Amino acid sequence: MDLLLLIAVAAVSAIPLIWLALRAGGHIGLALWLPSTLVLPYWAGAQWGGVSLSVVWLLFLTIMLIARNGLHLAGAPTAILTVLLLGVLTTSVLGLASVRSAAALVVYWGIAYVFGRLVGETAPEGSVSRILSWYGISLATLALVEWVWDLHPFVNSWSGSNSATVWSALQVRGGLTRSEWTMGHSIPLGLVLALLIPFVYRASRTVWSRLLATLLLMAGIAVTFSRAALLAGGLAILLSLFIEGRDRRGRATSATVLAIGVMGAVAYFGGSILEVFSDATAEIGAGDENRWGILGLVQHIPMFGQIDGIIELPDGRMGLDVAGVVYRSLDNAPILMAVQFGLIWGVVLVVVAVSLVRCALRQPWRPEGVAVVVSLVSMFLVAFLTYHAVLFWIVAGILASTVMRENERRAEYADEEVRIGLVANG
Repeated sequence: MDLLLLIAVAAVSAIPLIWLALRAGGHIGLALWLPSTLVLPYWAGAQWGGVSLSVVWLLFLTIMLIARNGLHLAGAPTAILTVLLLGVLTTSVLGLASVRSAAALVVYWGIAYVFGRLVGETAPEGSVSRILSWYGISLATLALVEWVWDLHPFVNSWSGSNSATVWSALQVRGGLTRSEWTMGHSIPLGLVLALLIPFVYRASRTVWSRLLATLLLMAGIAVTFSRAALLAGGLAILLSLFIEGRDRRGRATSATVLAIGVMGAVAYFGGSILEVFSDATAEIGAGDENRWGILGLVQHIPMFGQIDGIIELPDGRMGLDVAGVVYRSLDNAPILMAVQFGLIWGVVLVVVAVSLVRCALRQPWRPEGVAVVVSLVSMFLVAFLTYHAVLFWIVAGILASTVMRENERRAEYADEEVRIGLVANG
């Protein structure tokens, strides 16, 4: 508790400095928050109230940005996400689902999305890509350090909560310990790095720096030994080639260099990675059986409210015992939403995803659009977990604000064209 008091005093004392720094734009808030995810494990602070200290810091920065710039929320993704969060909260208040689960969803997803909207509204062009690029390079480097030196500084740290029990344990695949750094699990670490690839691509000034940075992030993904993350990273590289700001010749050069570099890396390291997966055949097979088996849950899920049969597994995680079948994990974000709160809200999450994809596909093709598409594709293979969930909704908010700003600029340009035409004809 003394540590918590010290953190609170430090945060309050820093308010004047943070207030002045945020004058430059919302990207400063992003730059102030991201380092906390490198030094604080996801479960840090859960023993004091169930909420991550990093998310508390995110809430503090969000309030500061709202106080400075106001709050202007509009657009289809925002409206549908609001319906989703209010819906799950109402479902829980009515006693049909866990209030704690609903509150966590509103806090973690809602705050992250609003923060992203605030960042996207005021961040100068290119600043978000540069900040997230350096964050990705730092995180990938730490993931590699963790794996190469078998260094796991956050294991059994910040103990005293169920969250710490669940997330502080390490995962092993094929006899090798998987990197996870502060993410609590190797899968969200890999997915965060995949999400960051388009920002690295956009921020890099030369083809060679782009290649080296991309290979560094892919190496960080590789030591998580997550197939979903590897697929997401490959998709991110492919889609990043079409990001605005590269002419056809530049895209062709980037595509050629990246293809040669990635193929070289795969040829050199691919055999070792496949050997790990081969040694973990039984583990992977059990995971795949569980992943496809959860599709059968749909017929048992009520329209509103959580499914019957939720149990706590020996390791502290949530599981299901439905129709005599025990499910140890739910590796599908919409189905997990449906299991916790009702089938209708799983469907609404898919509608939110479709709305975000529509935003992402609008021209020009931007890094935040690529990041959102990559994460939404992977959400059908794994659930939104730990810091990946928070960072995804931040980027989704940035995307929504970017599209709104672009629409406003186009409207202003159209109005100006009309005025010029009227003057010319007058």
